[in-house]
Amino acid sequence: MSDLEAGIGGGLELGPISLKAIIDLQGSMASVEKAFSEWKQQEADYEYGTTDQAVGANGAANANGFLVLDLGGPSQEFFWEIRQLVVSNIVPTTSVTGTAYAYTAASPPSVNDIAVAPTISNLTDIFATVPLPHFYSTRQFVLHAPEHLYVLFAGAANGALLGASGTAIQSVDRRRRSIIEL
Repeated sequence: MSDLEAGIGGGLELGPISLKAIIDLQGSMASVEKAFSEWKQQEADYEYGTTDQAVGANGAANANGFLVLDLGGPSQEFFWEIRQLVVSNIVPTTSVTGTAYAYTAASPPSVNDIAVAPTISNLTDIFATVPLPHFYSTRQFVLHAPEHLYVLFAGAANGALLGASGTAIQSVDRRRRSIIEL
């Protein structure tokens, strides 16, 4: 056997130790690939950062003085931090009777909940008068999918045109993103 053949044969030995080394190398490469993929995702998230989301809805109070508005919620891979919420008449400088309640829930408040508005679970904030703006600090008012932000008006005059609007900061929800990727 020539020196060249010995050199080639020595590098291609496929004994039990060499197979283990190849399998270990493949596992290490998969680990490096996963870490690189996660790093690329973090870079993409940093590049796009958080985004502002305008939320809002309006409608007319019913004969009983109630109105429920759905201001939406984040999609599955994101979460929202509500930073500002304003409840008002359609003409914001005009006061109206009644109280507004902000809720976070996966489904809107039921008719039975409306009758006892202050006792609904998931109550997030109370607006004693309308119009009224409220501001929230970081991580104070957070929504995760499938939650929506609902504003319930109670005690308004029949047919009163009411609205709610605000600003949410939308960010990637890493907990949800990993579930979706599975």
